[in-house]
Amino acid sequence: MTRDCKRKADGNPTSDIISGLPGNIIKCILGRLPIRDAVRTSILSRKWRYNWIILPQLVFDKRFFKVMGKDREFKLHEFRGIASKLLLFQSGPILKFVLHVPIDYSVRILDIGQWIFFL
Repeated sequence: MTRDCKRKADGNPTSDIISGLPGNIIKCILGRLPIRDAVRTSILSRKWRYNWIILPQLVFDKRFFKVMGKDREFKLHEFRGIASKLLLFQSGPILKFVLHVPIDYSVRILDIGQWIFFL
């Protein structure tokens, strides 16, 4: 990316347009992304590193499992770890939580109990 692409209207080369948005707008943008992509924004910059912890909704639906299964062999223990960490690190209220477990996965009652406790 060239230096001109990162330049704001005021000419500040160290800042970009999207990082200057208000927090509620960033939260809205992240809330519309799949969980995986929202968490991946943490590599954009230091300012974006922990923006994903304010996600208002966590949706583990068919699309989530389909996307995760494309890249590599996505195993149940990896899903449990991801779901538990996402819930543990959330700093704001979770307004929506969706859990769709594919038929070829089995989730332990203990895990579901812990997730309900976090919620």
